[in-house]
Amino acid sequence: MITELTTSSVALAVQELSKAQKKIDIVGRKRRHSRLTGDACTPYGFHWAFDTHALAVGNGGALTEAGGDTWFFLTADYAFGYALEEDTTNVVKAKGGKVLARCGIR
Repeated sequence: MITELTTSSVALAVQELSKAQKKIDIVGRKRRHSRLTGDACTPYGFHWAFDTHALAVGNGGALTEAGGDTWFFLTADYAFGYALEEDTTNVVKAKGGKVLARCGIR
């Protein structure tokens, strides 16, 4: 079993390895990329913390419904940041909002 995967990029890579080796991996503690429970999901991977999809629906959806329908993203320059931006953009647009622009930051 592999645990304590500290970043989304590492967790995604290890999840592929655990699938190939038929070993369990557990991802938890912090926010994670929605791919872990989406297209990169495996029978050997466990994810018990919230992910970018949950944050996008909860925060982005609620803010858009409350009138915050025009967005500009300052995106953290790593896998989690880009996934959160993409998932939130999809929720905002689905609720009739618009995204003006984005800026990646380091």
